[in-house]
Amino acid sequence: MSSTRDLVQNPGHSGAEPALADRRRFLEAAALAGLSAGLVACGKQPDGGEGRAAGGTTPGQQSHEVGPGQLDEYYGMYSGGHSGEVRIVGIPSGREIRRIPVFNPDAMSGWGHTNESRRILGTRPDGRLRYTTGDTHHVHGSYSDGTYDGKYFWVNDKLHSRLARIRGDTMECDAITELPNVQGFHGLFPDKRDPLDPALNRTTRVFCGAEFAIPQPNDGSNLDDTGAYSALFTCVDAESM
Repeated sequence: MSSTRDLVQNPGHSGAEPALADRRRFLEAAALAGLSAGLVACGKQPDGGEGRAAGGTTPGQQSHEVGPGQLDEYYGMYSGGHSGEVRIVGIPSGREIRRIPVFNPDAMSGWGHTNESRRILGTRPDGRLRYTTGDTHHVHGSYSDGTYDGKYFWVNDKLHSRLARIRGDTMECDAITELPNVQGFHGLFPDKRDPLDPALNRTTRVFCGAEFAIPQPNDGSNLDDTGAYSALFTCVDAESM
């Protein structure tokens, strides 16, 4: 019966035992090569020397260090996937500034437990939350005069086809809308200005893309008619949601 030890043999050894010494030498050499490459990538030479410029940064790069009491130059908004959150990360420091619960209940902050948050998340007739899971993707911010204004941020729930809005002043979710007739809501795009009124040079609509084609209408009456399957783009009013 073949085994792993039969596959690694010393060519100069006629027996069936593996060449353990050769394997050790190979692994040691590979480890040293990896260590050298890692040190060079970190700006250090294998002999302990530094490959950095006078300011403590590699030439051509900016420092990621942000001192105590200092603010990052930018803040990145990241989707948290199955956590149902949006996360704020400082740039360039990479520090996690805050986690914003959106689609999933969060016991730490009370999201999904307080009356206000339950109204936003939505409840069933018996008072239970309509959904307790989510899958956040694609955070996008609102625009004014062609650039981000920090007023709103939107994120989609791919799992249950919901669109959520986060206020930029409080960094809390203030509205959630469930999209009808779609499955796999994946990707959204706020407009930079109103497409109908040139005087409104700001975000007025959010366009939401469905990922999968489903029967239209999706009432079970035409499941075999593939010609009736389609995926919809949904336009949501940015203010009223």
